[in-house]
Amino acid sequence: MSWKSLIWTGGILYAVAVGVIIYLVIALVMANSTSSPSEPEDSRSQYPAYNPDLLDASRIPQWSADGQTLVVNVNETIYGIDLASGKRWEILPGRDDAQYSPSLSSTGQLAFANFKHTRGFFRAREQRHIMATTLDGEKAERISANLRFPSVPVWSPDGSHLAFIDHVRGTDLDMVVVVTPDNSDSGEILLQKPSLPQPIRSISWSNDSQRLALLVGKWGNYAIVTVNVTGNEEGVVAHITEFPYRWGQLSLPDWSPDDQRLYFGRREQGRNPEGGPSNPLQLVSTRVDGSDPRVIVDFGTDFTGWIEHVQMSPNGNRLSFITRFDDTADEYIYLEDQQLPERDPLSYLYAVNVDGTDLVELDSSYIDGASWSPTGDMLAVHDFGSDRKGSSVYTFDANTLHKTQW
Repeated sequence: MSWKSLIWTGGILYAVAVGVIIYLVIALVMANSTSSPSEPEDSRSQYPAYNPDLLDASRIPQWSADGQTLVVNVNETIYGIDLASGKRWEILPGRDDAQYSPSLSSTGQLAFANFKHTRGFFRAREQRHIMATTLDGEKAERISANLRFPSVPVWSPDGSHLAFIDHVRGTDLDMVVVVTPDNSDSGEILLQKPSLPQPIRSISWSNDSQRLALLVGKWGNYAIVTVNVTGNEEGVVAHITEFPYRWGQLSLPDWSPDDQRLYFGRREQGRNPEGGPSNPLQLVSTRVDGSDPRVIVDFGTDFTGWIEHVQMSPNGNRLSFITRFDDTADEYIYLEDQQLPERDPLSYLYAVNVDGTDLVELDSSYIDGASWSPTGDMLAVHDFGSDRKGSSVYTFDANTLHKTQW
């Protein structure tokens, strides 16, 4: 080989090497880049704009045990709010791409779903984990390990266990994973019945921290099941109860203080000749086995929306719940591609006595979560806003209905 050929070959190899190094540097920078919350597009809200990629995140405000602090998830960021001073802070500033679905335990542990998007050589990669921290955001630790798509963590009322949803690798089934705060004792609770609708949508703990209620299925095709958390090493299902209202619209239930009854929204499936619903939309309660159904509120068949976020007050006397309404309700919204509909539904927040008396409409907007304070004298609300360009967080005085925005 002549010296000219050697020079030519060396030049080509050098150019290739430089190109590879430049590519590696760019890939490394992109892989470690994070997105910060966007600024609101209007002046009425100081919170970031709505992100449709986090549609399934839980937006229910979380109360501290003393009722002095709120934890809220707005867009892809988790905030703490001191109700005495009005101070608000970002609990996990600058961490990865998104944190959502916070759950605050009675002992002050904050669990959340963490999302990180990285760009490798040939394909993008998404990493999702369940993590736990304290209200100051110090020492965030990963709880989930080697899981595919963990989401929606929920602490048991006594703070002894954390439950969250994950997808079973190599199958079309979801499962519920239950772990202790230090992850020293964990087990998987699997829905063993393939006839049940999938996927698992959300979780509700009984007040004694011994049972779970699960909402499973897809839009218009839901079921409610209850599962005993046995505490054995395998964490297997001890009991499953299928509700008779299986193939209709259902909401995740909340438990009565004595854990003997469940409260939820329902509409049994059916269409009238005009195409509207043939069965009424109702707020109901049943025993845990699905027996003894009692109608608390009946919205009739003209209401084409649905009920969600049913919450029992701490004293067991009042219920709060949200209705969503839209002329195209059946096209909304829990779709595989998680795309927003052309027209968002309007939400109404209600409170009612457990016997169905004193039904009060508290507010109407685009409400996506509400929860009672530990004393039951306030409701905290997360509102997307009418244009979803900025969210708001506020509290209602349950007695005077005075509204305070945070």
